[in-house]
Amino acid sequence: MKKVLFTTLFIVMAYAPAWAIPNLQLYFDQTLNSGAQYNSTHESWETQGNPVTLSAFIHNQTGNTGIQLGDTFRIYSSLPEISAATDPNGNYSISISNSTSFAPDTVSPNPVNSWTYGNPNIPPHSIFDTWNSYFDFTIDSDNSFSVFNVQEDEGEVDGWRADFELAFAGTPDTFFHFDLVDVTTGLGNSGNWVNINPFSKDAIRNPGGDGGGGGGTQTPIPEPSTMLLLGAGLVGLGFYGRKKIRN
Repeated sequence: MKKVLFTTLFIVMAYAPAWAIPNLQLYFDQTLNSGAQYNSTHESWETQGNPVTLSAFIHNQTGNTGIQLGDTFRIYSSLPEISAATDPNGNYSISISNSTSFAPDTVSPNPVNSWTYGNPNIPPHSIFDTWNSYFDFTIDSDNSFSVFNVQEDEGEVDGWRADFELAFAGTPDTFFHFDLVDVTTGLGNSGNWVNINPFSKDAIRNPGGDGGGGGGTQTPIPEPSTMLLLGAGLVGLGFYGRKKIRN
């Protein structure tokens, strides 16, 4: 029994750093965005500028996600402070450029200026239903990057990065919320995207700095590390119970 528990603990300790790093994350690099910080209350990276540089972190080292380098990825931009009765089309747009070494291979559409009201197949999330739009992008091997956990600023795993300089026009002082999904791996049986950033790894452009419409009340999605630890614990309890029965 002790040998089994020791082996299980060793596996957890060996693989927990990689499992603690989600496959999809959004991030505001503090060297590229003045005043950017992780808001622990809303569990999101936030910044206030215009333009801002939003970074997407991607890797496929955790679990059987199906994520591949050549996939098409999508960043949703949402307007949680705009009421359903206020049509943002013609008043809100985002232009995309890049000034870093982590330029995406392709980006479309650009600018982002077509808004739809509803929930874009994202799991239960406090800001939806709301007005949202998106842009798709691809990356290549030139964008290799040592991905880390943006919430804890720890761990390291081989992956990729893409940076987007976003300029807001029309009504630039509006709150924007961002989510990252893998379009190629598609939708699951629930009708939601199979691969999406955890809600603690999304991003907010908040010009007022007051955290409005954030992510603190979202339905949590278990982090991979939590799932691994829970599984290891259940295995250990199973072996322990089996030994008690035999005795």
